[in-house]
Amino acid sequence: MLNKALLICYRIIATVIILMPLILNVVMRGDVVASFIYVPLLALVLLLIAVYCDDKLVRFIT
Repeated sequence: MLNKALLICYRIIATVIILMPLILNVVMRGDVVASFIYVPLLALVLLLIAVYCDDKLVRFIT
């Protein structure tokens, strides 16, 4: 049960971290280059890191 709660907490935190560049871009009104290139690229890199860490966490727990 604790393992499942830990995994759910990790996934919620990872989702917030992945969405953070997109939220900051909306709040801070970034320019066009940042909106179309840097922000999606940063979100993609964070997504790949989160998927890698999620796989490692699932293998560690089970």
